[in-house]
Amino acid sequence: MSVMGRQRLMGDAVRMLPGLVYTKENHEFSFYAIFHSEGSGKAATFWRDVLHLMLLKRLEKEKPNNRGGIDWVKVMKDCFAEMEYGEECMSPSRRRDDVEGMVVVVTDKEVILSVKGDSKAVLFRGDSALFLSHASEADRVDKRQRNSYYHNPYIPCRESIPEVIMENRTLEDEFLIIASNGLWEVISDETAYDITRTCLIGYTRDHKFQEEGWAAEAAGLLAELAMAKGGQDNMSIIVVHLKTV
Repeated sequence: MSVMGRQRLMGDAVRMLPGLVYTKENHEFSFYAIFHSEGSGKAATFWRDVLHLMLLKRLEKEKPNNRGGIDWVKVMKDCFAEMEYGEECMSPSRRRDDVEGMVVVVTDKEVILSVKGDSKAVLFRGDSALFLSHASEADRVDKRQRNSYYHNPYIPCRESIPEVIMENRTLEDEFLIIASNGLWEVISDETAYDITRTCLIGYTRDHKFQEEGWAAEAAGLLAELAMAKGGQDNMSIIVVHLKTV
């Protein structure tokens, strides 16, 4: 879900596609993504509508690596690079709508996260929170460059290649929260865990949630709390129940 903060425009776009199948060996994976662009958000919408199709096409052509599996780092970097080139990266009019993004691919064995920007994903494993991403100094420098470019489109901006992080799944994995920085600026991972866990077991404020809707309810409650605590930025939130994916 996406919630508009105290901003003039909503530049976020979200995609959730559980149970995607590509025909080679009938493999299945789930795809979750949050994209953000300055201005109208048209570039983020373009990425939302196209990147998963590009990924499927790429996987059809990908040959197994020396371990017999998919080289996800190469695949995701290639997809992001192709999106950049497809968006005419060097065009000033396109660069004004440069895109940040976080894409999470969940297979039966791994969680693969590709991040470009300052969104964050937290995997809750048993009683522990595992941070799969964070805003690095490179992200912050790149964001400052993009903001400068927004005001002066003739300042060169470095090509952005995502950081790709892979984490093996375990039986203790419960759920994954993927969110833009607007949430994490005001909500701690402990609070996010408590709210999401409460929704997962089925009750909050004496209201019972339907099993199929608890993740959306958790995302909604997180957004409401963030706004109540003074959150200023637009925010997008995805909650994934890993026991069912």
